[in-house]
Formats: sequence, C-alpha cells, structure tokens
Amino acid sequence: MGQAKDEARQDICLRETKPATCVKHPNRPVRWLCSACGRAFCDECVNEVFVEAKWTRRCPLCQSLCHQSDKSATSETHSFQGALLSAPAYPLRGLGAYIIIAGAVFLWLLSTLRELTAWLAGAIHPYLGGIVGIAVGIITTALGCVVLMYFLEVLARSAEGKREPPVWPEVKTWQDLLHPLLLILAAAIYFLPSAMWHAAVQMEWLPGSGVTWVLLVVGCACFPMALTSVTLFDGIAGANPVLVISSIFRVGRGYLASVAAIALTVAAVILSSRLGIRRMAVAGPIAQTALALYLLILTMRICGITYRCHEDKLAWFHTE
Repeated sequence: MGQAKDEARQDICLRETKPATCVKHPNRPVRWLCSACGRAFCDECVNEVFVEAKWTRRCPLCQSLCHQSDKSATSETHSFQGALLSAPAYPLRGLGAYIIIAGAVFLWLLSTLRELTAWLAGAIHPYLGGIVGIAVGIITTALGCVVLMYFLEVLARSAEGKREPPVWPEVKTWQDLLHPLLLILAAAIYFLPSAMWHAAVQMEWLPGSGVTWVLLVVGCACFPMALTSVTLFDGIAGANPVLVISSIFRVGRGYLASVAAIALTVAAVILSSRLGIRRMAVAGPIAQTALALYLLILTMRICGITYRCHEDKLAWFHTE
C-alpha cells in the first residue's frame, strides 16, 4: 500500500513539474508527455503507432497515449532554424561517417570493374568483356537502388525526429529495390512539363524557350515537397499536385528556406564533380564520391526536418 502511494505521488509530481528534459536522455528537451504516467520524453523515445488512419505517440513505459509538451511548441520558427543549422552535422552522426566511407569505396570498386570490363573486351575477348559488363551493370543498378533506399530512409527517419542516420537498409526482395525508384520517378513528374515544353520547342511546335526555364524552376520548387510526400505516404499517391502545392503554401516561408538550403547543397554536389579531386589516383575518386554522398544525405535531412518542424501545419496524417 505504501509503495502504491509513493508511485502515485511520484506520478503527480511528474505531471505538475513538467520536466524540461527527457527522462531517458537528460541532454535532450521534452517533446512528449505521457497522459497516464506523466513522464516526459524526446522524439526518439516515444513509440509511433498508426491507429485509425493517423499516427499516435505512445509511452515507451506504459504504452499510454502521449501528447505534445507545451515546451516543445513554443517557437516553431526558431526550432526549424536550429534544425537547419544543425543539419550539416547529421550525416556524420552515429554510423553515418562509416556508411559514407564504405559506400564511396564500394562505388569506386564498381567504377574500377567497369574499366576492367572495357580492358577485357579489347585485350582478351569481346564476349568475356560483355559477360563481365552485364554482371557489373546488374550489380551497379542494384546498388544504385539500395542507395536510393537509404536516401529515402534518411528522409523518413528525419521526419520522425530521429537524430542519427539509419543503418544500411536490408533488401529481401526485388520489390524492395524497385520501390524507391518508383517513388522518385513519381516525385519527378513535376519536371515533366518543362521536358515536354522543351521537346516541343526543339521540334519547332512552340516558339521560344523561356517558358521551359519557368517550368523547370517550378518543378525544382515542387520536387522536395513531392519527394517528401511520396516517401511518407509510401506510394505514388503522395505526388498528387493538390496535396503537394497546398502543402507548399501551408509551410510558406519555411519551405522557401528549405528549397534555398537544398539548392545550395545540390550546387555543392555539382561543384564537387567539377573539382580536380578525381585526378588524385585512388584517394581522389573516393573522396569526391564520399563528398557527394554526404551532400545528398544532407539534402534528404533537410526535406525530413522541413516536414517534422511543420507537421501540424501540413496535417497529412491527422483526422478530425
């Protein structure tokens, strides 16, 4: 009986004091409070459960419903700015640095194999080079799909509030490889109008090419939101123009900041490909590929935190 009273008193104290830090991670701020036991948790600690067409957060200790802490919603703009400023450190957290280096080395090995294929075709026998070339092509395509899986996983985990990059994805079936490619192609549909207009101009069906650039800019502006939506909805339905365009207007200036940050990151990827690093024997190509992987992971991180910090405005998975 006395122990029950002490536990009840402790729960009351937890509710009244509203601790400023997570009970499991004292260095992290509170974002969720359990409605039953009153304990406070950060984003990483709560369990996310999909119930009745919406995501709910559950206490990891008693499995009761958690509600958002008042402290976590004080300054959405400030938290988003802080998330953007801390984003460059994200790809290197946890196992992120090792994954980037391992990926860069493996991609370099595949590039070396392609060069070996060309040598076999010319120096030994074209059939042998062709067989090796087909094998290398299949491996390269499969690895490319796995890399896409990893990028989308980074986006999804960032949208969930995770602080560290995920581990390398596990592939069980061919559908696992093709699914991320399908999602990215669905998001890329926003580049289709500019491509079609450009083709019409080249065939002299339409005059001028200024409209092509306007449509291209619009496609670039819509693509991050489209990629985020198809990833979180886990289907091509997320590319719905009504959903994507209305979401852009809901986020407003925050989305403009995200697009600007993504544009700078993509520009850095393009610039890195034009540097003379690749000429430095073995270390050069590996370093350049590692830099490109880092920047692309950073791009996915920006997309994810844009959703995370504006989740209430977007209300994608909320029901009345």
